[in-house]
Amino acid sequence: GLHPLNPVESKYVLDKAEVAVVNDYIASYNTSIKTIANAKGLALMDAYAMLNEYAGGKSANGIPVSAAFIQGNMFSLDGIHLTPLGYAITANAFIKAINDKYGSSIPVVDVTKFRGVKFP
Repeated sequence: GLHPLNPVESKYVLDKAEVAVVNDYIASYNTSIKTIANAKGLALMDAYAMLNEYAGGKSANGIPVSAAFIQGNMFSLDGIHLTPLGYAITANAFIKAINDKYGSSIPVVDVTKFRGVKFP
């Protein structure tokens, strides 16, 4: 088990320089995706930007949402997958991108109908 005398091996932990490399790749991939979508006239929902927008805390139809573990309502208790509320917010972001790009009028979902974190 983990203990100060038995720490996680360095190969399993990102250091500051490795985090910078990962962030550079994220920016590069996102730029490529945006460039291709714009060139082909496609709607684009920037999930990275949307998740960062909610990361520090924001209200969605009166429901407080953030990336905070357990109490944030955006991510489930595994800390990776979204909650039903998080997926509803994401669906609305896709719908908005489609409506904005193509002039359509797809109705958004009522995020208040979806739960955030469900405690065991």
